[in-house]
Amino acid sequence: MLETGQSEVFVSNVLGAARATRAALDEVTARHQELLRLERGLRELGELFVLLGATVEGQGEVIDRIEKNILESGTCVRKGHQHLGTAREHQRGARRKKLLVAACVLVTVLIVAAIIAATAATG
Repeated sequence: MLETGQSEVFVSNVLGAARATRAALDEVTARHQELLRLERGLRELGELFVLLGATVEGQGEVIDRIEKNILESGTCVRKGHQHLGTAREHQRGARRKKLLVAACVLVTVLIVAAIIAATAATG
């Protein structure tokens, strides 16, 4: 073929093979780029999971503190309820004492008025 000058078939076969090889290379390169993007995405996803784990851990401490505060507030509410009951009893006792003191003062005023009236009537 080369001696007769019909090398066109040979050249076209080589060019066709080169094009096919080039297309295969382009496809492999595209797949490689996709794999690199996928790998990068997986790394970013891993970093997100690490950040999420740290956030959840930090929130766990906050939730523990909230739970502790809720339990303590329940105890404080119960104590406050008891203190209010005690305060009501003391208030009733103070009212009774005020009424007794007022009654004593009234009786004393009446006795003093009676003595003054008796002294004025005899005198």
